[in-house]
Amino acid sequence: SSEILRISPNPCNMAAKIQFSISHKDYVVLKIFDISGSEVATIFNEDLNPGSYSYIYNATGLANGVYFVSLKIGNNLCKNKKLIILR
Repeated sequence: SSEILRISPNPCNMAAKIQFSISHKDYVVLKIFDISGSEVATIFNEDLNPGSYSYIYNATGLANGVYFVSLKIGNNLCKNKKLIILR
């Protein structure tokens, strides 16, 4: 299955590691949104091969608060996960 496996640490203060896996080659969009739904970052927006992926997101430019990491595989929204920035 395709999903976000982990965001750590969460809450984070400087950087968060975002890990996910996909079971087949597909177009992957991984974005971060603020609490109002505005996009603050695009991490992946490309075709990816099956496998596990890990990305260190530098959150130093974001204010304290609640954000959402959104993973979309192909035309399907697969997962939204909360990311908390706390300094």
